[in-house]
Amino acid sequence: MSRPGRRVECEIPAAAVERFAAGDTEGSARRAILEHLLAGCESCRTRLSALGGYTSPREARAEDEAATARLVARLRQTAAFFDREHAEAAALFEPFLAHPTNRRWTLIRNSRRYDNWSFAARLLDAAYEALYHDARETLELAEMALELVPRLDAEAYGVRLVHDLEGRARALRGNARRTLGDLRAAALDLRAARRLLADGSGDPLAEAELDYFEASWHVDSGDARRALATIRRSIRVYRELGEEHLEGRSLNSEGHILSLLGRSEASFARLRAAARKVDPERDPHLALAVRHNLVWLLVEADEVEEALWQLASYEREFERLSQGSALTKLGWLRARILVRTGERDRGEHAFREAIRAFAGLELPLESALVALDLCGLYAEEGRWPELRALAADTLSLFRSLGVASEAVAAWIVLQRAAEREAVTVALLHRLSTYYTAAGRTPGLRFEA
Repeated sequence: MSRPGRRVECEIPAAAVERFAAGDTEGSARRAILEHLLAGCESCRTRLSALGGYTSPREARAEDEAATARLVARLRQTAAFFDREHAEAAALFEPFLAHPTNRRWTLIRNSRRYDNWSFAARLLDAAYEALYHDARETLELAEMALELVPRLDAEAYGVRLVHDLEGRARALRGNARRTLGDLRAAALDLRAARRLLADGSGDPLAEAELDYFEASWHVDSGDARRALATIRRSIRVYRELGEEHLEGRSLNSEGHILSLLGRSEASFARLRAAARKVDPERDPHLALAVRHNLVWLLVEADEVEEALWQLASYEREFERLSQGSALTKLGWLRARILVRTGERDRGEHAFREAIRAFAGLELPLESALVALDLCGLYAEEGRWPELRALAADTLSLFRSLGVASEAVAAWIVLQRAAEREAVTVALLHRLSTYYTAAGRTPGLRFEA
């Protein structure tokens, strides 16, 4: 650290000084600004003077040094407070997560010991982790954090820091609601998150994460072009901040959006870039998702040899970390590869296993998407009795699980085409596109 009183070059942004003055800066960022101030930066001290944080050294050097000493003492107190709170939250958190959901809610609503910023932040970290395997868990944890927000002491933490926390919680809940198919409620949460972050500390990482979630919402709403502009905004922010891992996460999303727009080459480039940037140690689930998306796209493009090589490089790790529908999707991917490599009997068996697995998980639309692949195999080989039987079985599954009437009506179009032996690749593609969208937009109609 430079000696106090020495004139130093200012590298601290004005916005960072404002957050520091408001008490919204934490950890290493707080220490860096403090060291910079103590080194004698007159421009930053002048900024703080205008904000009410210091008396200008040009007016009264002694008074300025006294103000600095008081601020240092106050910051040390604040740091000690947060250190204690972080430790207490860490001790409470694992036992809390071990409880079933109903018991967690009882604890949150009836015990004041969870009423602190650090515990709420841990809830949001866990909510984010759950996004990969259980959107309902993400929803629950985000709502528990929102339950705590009105009970946080805004004076102690700083209003803007509380706004940041609530904004992040709203964004996570909105993304979970989108994943679960409630686009309208998701939109309300995402808009609220945008307002809260605007009133918060101005953290660019929080805003870039919201862009990432909003891009997914635009995809599910059928506006891929707007999604592309939104995800690219997040990529720019992450790149400017040197957040390579998070840039990779958004590049993965951009690759998916470009594939929806039919821009396969650009999609491949983004996914390969994402695979290079995402850190497997920091987020193994995301690293696997990027590679899985790349393999899926390779299969779509009939680049089967590279798809097999890529799949072999992560298959065991995927099986170890995944569960439920993710594992079934892996089986579906294997079936597609088997058919394309000429092992049609094994591919047919794998398709049927995936159909049964999705049905057992009560995911009828996913089951239908696999069935469409198997229908394509049967139509190509002229196996019309088997195709008609598969169409009838899938329709029975739809009715048993209460699938929306619009989705049932779309499947009847396929059934009637099967009766006439008129199932085409174009029809199967249109139905696949429809059921993919219907999973995100309940009530969507199929235009026959």
